[in-house]
Amino acid sequence: MYYDTSETLDLVKSAYIGNPEALRKRSDIQAPHAFSSDDAELILIQPKHAFRQPDGRIRVLNKENEPGAESLLCADIYRCLPSGGASWTHIPFPSAFVPKQIRYEKQEDGEGGRFVFVSENGRTVKASPLQMGIAFRELDLVMAGATEEEIEQAFYAMEQTVVPSPPVKRTAADNPPVCWSGGTLTFDPDYQRFGGQIANGDRPVGLYVDVSERDQSEALIPALETLIRQLRELDRSAKLYAAEELVELKNDAWLDEDEDELTEQEFADRMTLQSLTLDEDAEFTLWYEDGDLFWGHTICVVLGADGEWRSADMMG
Repeated sequence: MYYDTSETLDLVKSAYIGNPEALRKRSDIQAPHAFSSDDAELILIQPKHAFRQPDGRIRVLNKENEPGAESLLCADIYRCLPSGGASWTHIPFPSAFVPKQIRYEKQEDGEGGRFVFVSENGRTVKASPLQMGIAFRELDLVMAGATEEEIEQAFYAMEQTVVPSPPVKRTAADNPPVCWSGGTLTFDPDYQRFGGQIANGDRPVGLYVDVSERDQSEALIPALETLIRQLRELDRSAKLYAAEELVELKNDAWLDEDEDELTEQEFADRMTLQSLTLDEDAEFTLWYEDGDLFWGHTICVVLGADGEWRSADMMG
C-alpha cells in the first residue's frame, strides 16, 4: 500500500491533537514507521517513483512507483510544529543501506531525540528530522536528480550534521505594522515574517516579506512596490518560464491515463497565482496552485534581485 503524503500529513496533524478517528487510523499504518515520543514527528518508509537520467543522476518523485519503472526507497518525514503548522519532506536511502528497522530514541537529557535506522547488515544511522533535512537540502532530487554517491554522502552525514540554534523569536509588540502604497503588512509571530494581501484581478493573493525585523521590512518596501507595479507582466512571464522548465517533467511522469501531453502554453494556462514572497536578499518568489498539473502540488518560481528568473520547481 502506498501512503499519499498529503493525506498522511493531515492524519499526523489530526492525531497529534488527539482526534480519535485519526488515532485509530494511525495505528493501522502498515509501512515501516516510527513516531517520536511526543507524537509530533513521524518517519514512514516506502518506495517512490524514480528514474535514472542519461548522466546517471537519479530523480525521485513524490508519487507511487509505476509498474516496470525504477523505484527508490525513501523515508517520508512529517513534523507537527509548535505554531500549529506542519511540514513534510522525504529523503532516499542509499542502495547499499536497506532498512530493516526504524525506531525512535529519546536523548538522555530528555531534550528531543533521534530516529534510528538499522540496515539489514546491521549498520545504524541516527538523526533527527532537522538533521535529515539539513544534510539533504543541497540535493535537488525532483528536478536535477542526484548521483548514488551524493545520496550516500548526505545519508551518512546526517548523524554529524549540526543543527543551528533557533533565531530569537520576535513578537507583534516588537514589530508594529509596516505601511506601504498597497496597504499594511502585519507581523506574524508564528512564521516570523510580515504579511498582507493584494488583489490580482478578482482574486486575493497573499503577500509576505520574509524577515523578522521591522527595519528590514521597511528597507525592502521600495523593491516590493516596484515588483507589485510589474506584477501582471511578472505573473505572465513566470508562468511561461515554469512551463518551459517543467512541462517535460509533467509529460514524462505526471500524466493521467487519459491525459494528452501538454504544450507549454497549456501548462502555463493551468497555473493560478496564490501568494508572493520577498526575502531579505530581494529574491521574489511567486507561488502557484498547479491546476492538478502535479496532482495538487505547489509550483514556485523564483526571480532574482537582478531581475533574472532563478528556478521553477514543483514543491512537496
